[in-house]
Amino acid sequence: MNRSRADGSEWSARTGRIATDCRVFEQRPAAESRPAVRGASAAPFLRPRLLVAALALLVLAACGGGGGDSEDDGACAETSRPLQVLAADTSFDVGDAVDIEVRSLGADCAPLGGVEVAIQAPAGLVVEPDTVTTGTDGRGRAVLRGIAAGAYRILATADVPGTGPVSATLAVTVRGPISTFTPTPAPGQATRTPTLLPASAVRTIILEAEPFAITSGGGGVITVRAFAFDVDNAPVNGAAVLFDFSPKVGVLRPLTDTTRTLDGIDGVAETRITIAPRTAPPGAVSVTARAGAASGQVTFRIVSGDG
Repeated sequence: MNRSRADGSEWSARTGRIATDCRVFEQRPAAESRPAVRGASAAPFLRPRLLVAALALLVLAACGGGGGDSEDDGACAETSRPLQVLAADTSFDVGDAVDIEVRSLGADCAPLGGVEVAIQAPAGLVVEPDTVTTGTDGRGRAVLRGIAAGAYRILATADVPGTGPVSATLAVTVRGPISTFTPTPAPGQATRTPTLLPASAVRTIILEAEPFAITSGGGGVITVRAFAFDVDNAPVNGAAVLFDFSPKVGVLRPLTDTTRTLDGIDGVAETRITIAPRTAPPGAVSVTARAGAASGQVTFRIVSGDG
């Protein structure tokens, strides 16, 4: 027999339990006594208790209890970053080529195709191509090549639909230095050409000229130094720099030079302009240096006089 209670729950005289929404509490009525369960005589009392236990499990399952989140819950969170960049190997030797992959995911963790991803690699690395478009599987692929030893970080950026501008980075290490030293060949041997960085590794060039002025009558030699820097404003060794000047009032040699360490300063290329006495009129002379799309300029003057 079930009896209604003031709180809306029901008490069952048969089971001795109070049932509420998604909760079951056991209450033993004072007037009811339970015989001791011994041996085979326990069977009549076990059956209803087992039935109640089974019903309780059903109620627990219906109310969402009895267990935590499913194994699939949270699995997406590990891979739900909208943009990822991965490499087959994050530590490799100079000259090695490594496959890299970018992945684009939507808010529901579904792959997003047609997303254009720009990949930036600092000096010491070359990535080809530097822009990829993800396929229907949400993936795009490129090749990373080590040019100079060091620890680097690749940056991938994209505008992901439904998310907006996002970025991802990947740290890699390139082992083994690149030598820019050109040894003097033995008689009969060919000159060994040093390994050069691509000109695109240089993003900024700053020029200095010394002295700043010479006389027209005396002429002289102007030393020009180019200081090369990468996208992170770090000096770049091993890049070829092309020099030029205007007007052509003297001789510039060498026309190209490779950046290296000079006087304890990294990333320096050097050339000289020789102007013979009484050959150049007074005026300004502009010197330029180029490496890829980067360029720099400095001006020195030729002044009247014989000193």
